[in-house]
Amino acid sequence: QRSKLYSLLRHLPVMIASLVIVACIINELILSNSPRIILLSSTNGKVFLQDSQIYQKAAAALFGKSVFNGNKLTVDVNGISSSLKNTFPELQDVSITLPILGHKPIVYIESSDPALALSEQNGIFLVNNTGKALILVNKNSPLLNDLHLVLVTDQSGLRVSIGQTILPSTTVNFIQTITNQLMAQNIKVSSVILPAKASEVDVYITGTSYYGKFNTQEQGSALQQVGTFIAVYKQLAKHGITPTQYIDVRINGRAYYK
Repeated sequence: QRSKLYSLLRHLPVMIASLVIVACIINELILSNSPRIILLSSTNGKVFLQDSQIYQKAAAALFGKSVFNGNKLTVDVNGISSSLKNTFPELQDVSITLPILGHKPIVYIESSDPALALSEQNGIFLVNNTGKALILVNKNSPLLNDLHLVLVTDQSGLRVSIGQTILPSTTVNFIQTITNQLMAQNIKVSSVILPAKASEVDVYITGTSYYGKFNTQEQGSALQQVGTFIAVYKQLAKHGITPTQYIDVRINGRAYYK
C-alpha cells in the first residue's frame, strides 16, 4: 500500500499538469456567442449599412443557436455567413475569423455598392452589380444625387422585391459599360429604358430627341456596340444630320438610324 501511495504521489504532478493542459485546450476551443463586428465598406456602400449592434445581435443569435457553434472545431462558419447575407440584403459579403487565442469570433461585414437605380411604379430600387435589389427609395431621395447613379426605367414588367435578384448581373454590367463609355466621350446620358422588347436597352442622350438601341444578348460586344454608336453619333453631328428617332447598333458591325 505504501508502494502504491508513493507511486501515486510521484506521478501526481504529471497527472495534475496533464489535466491542466487538457483544461486549457478545452477552454481555448470555446467560442463566445458575442462576436466582434467589423464593417468593411466603400463610401457609397456605407449609406446602406445599419447600426453595427443590429448585425452583432443577429450574429450572436446564430452563434448561440446550436451547441455545435459554441466551439472552434464544429462551428458552422459558412452557415452563419450565409444566414447573415440572407437576412440583410444590403450585405455583399460576410466572412468570419476564429481567434487562435481567445474566445470572441470576428465577423467582417461588407456592404453592397449600388450599381444603378431602377425606376418602378412603387418607387426607385437601388440595385447592386449582381442585380440584387438593395433598398427602395422615393424619387426625391437625396441618395440619388449623392450616389450619382444611372437611372434605369423598367417597361418590361420586372417583378421587384427587396433582397431578390431582379436583373441578371450581365445586364447590369452591360448598362454600366455603355453609360461609362458614353460619359467618357462627354456624351451625357439623360435616361436608360428597359423596353418591353426582350434583350434591348434604349439609352437616351441629353440634348437630343433620339436614343441608342443596344442588344444585351451580345454580352461580349458591349464595347463594340457603344464604339459603333459613338462613331455614328459623331459622324452625323459632323455633317449636321440629326436622327428623329434612334441609332440602332444591335447588330455587331452595323448601324442604322431613323
